[in-house]
Amino acid sequence: MRKRSMTMIRVASLVPGWLAWFNLIISMEVGVPCFVFYIFALLIAPLSIGPQLTRAITLWSMFKLSHLVLSTEVLSVKRTTSNRHTKHREGTSVSANSNSETSHAVKSAIEVTMIKKVTRLAINITIWGLLVFPTTLLLIFSMVLSNEDELMEEKFPKCFPEPIVVRYFSPANGLFVASLAITATFVLRNSADELGIRREITRNVIIWAVTYVAVLFVRSFDLGRLQPIMISVQQMALTYSMIVLPCGGFCGMLGGVQVFSGEGSSYRQSSGSPSYRSSASSERSVAGIDFESGLDVVLSTEGGVRKFAEHCAREFSVENIRFWQAVNQYREICNSETPEDMKETAVHIYEEYVKPGSEFQVNLPMTMAKQIKKDIDTDNVTVELLDKGQLEIFNLMERDSYQRFLQSRAQKTRRASTAGGKGRRRKSLSS
Repeated sequence: MRKRSMTMIRVASLVPGWLAWFNLIISMEVGVPCFVFYIFALLIAPLSIGPQLTRAITLWSMFKLSHLVLSTEVLSVKRTTSNRHTKHREGTSVSANSNSETSHAVKSAIEVTMIKKVTRLAINITIWGLLVFPTTLLLIFSMVLSNEDELMEEKFPKCFPEPIVVRYFSPANGLFVASLAITATFVLRNSADELGIRREITRNVIIWAVTYVAVLFVRSFDLGRLQPIMISVQQMALTYSMIVLPCGGFCGMLGGVQVFSGEGSSYRQSSGSPSYRSSASSERSVAGIDFESGLDVVLSTEGGVRKFAEHCAREFSVENIRFWQAVNQYREICNSETPEDMKETAVHIYEEYVKPGSEFQVNLPMTMAKQIKKDIDTDNVTVELLDKGQLEIFNLMERDSYQRFLQSRAQKTRRASTAGGKGRRRKSLSS
């Protein structure tokens, strides 16, 4: 989920950033026709702010999907189906509880499908109705309503005053889309956002809007020669906001992603298999969990799994903990169901979490994913089929999500202690 968001970040920053630099080069009288400058000026707006609005819509979808997926049993449909087959073979009827589980699973699946359809529709309307179509019209109008000699003029100072479409309608359209992006993030203001994507989108849009207001001011007073410099500065600020800040350094400029590496893995592997403990194996309450003792300790309790899964949902990596849970349930099915049910469940997990391009694809090495597919196709479905994949995802969660999980809990503890201290001081002053 987060990879797709990072792709949007780079599109929204690097592509219009290059256009801004080309505009700056053109403004240094390098003998390029004015219409090239106009086209670049018109494209910078939708390419800068459009992905931000798309990200805001995707953010809404990710919030909804993460918490919806988190609220349903990992293999509820699969396990219910297996139970039905087993009971029919035994000559018994399906229980009311099984029917209830099936109904809940089907309802969740319908909700997921609806969210995906609404998101896809909103993104298509944004891309075509608010970005591609208006920008195309602006380009056509600016060419049609302009004098041909002016468009072909190669001396930059004579590119001003600009055609009225380029001069006012383009930034006005950009500011309109910016207001939509801010509105979209405002709607989600009460939703948890562990990675701060909502705050990041708002920051990017504000930078864009403020600088374009300045560009409108420059255009209004015929100070056009300052415009390319201002747009280039705008794109530099957006690049810093979109790529450098989210990565915690200049690693983002090279395409890197910030990774929190844990000191000393607490996860132990025995006899080649993940030493997971069933979430039902401990009766400790959430309050009694030592969250800093390692991810394996956290995931050894039902409460710990729930808390960590909630954190993963807030940072849009819920597919990792869901895959980890699915493999645990797969082992249980292997111990109690037929080989046919084992393969059916393995196929379900592969298509949901391992298959390239799947909605909740986890970050497994390609060779590992291909091996899982090969074993399924050749009916080599064993209890250990998904062990290496589970270990890979566990290690990923431990050095990435788990570190942020600890940081988040530490920050909440500090805020609670600070608030408690202020409350005690106010109480002592009032007394």
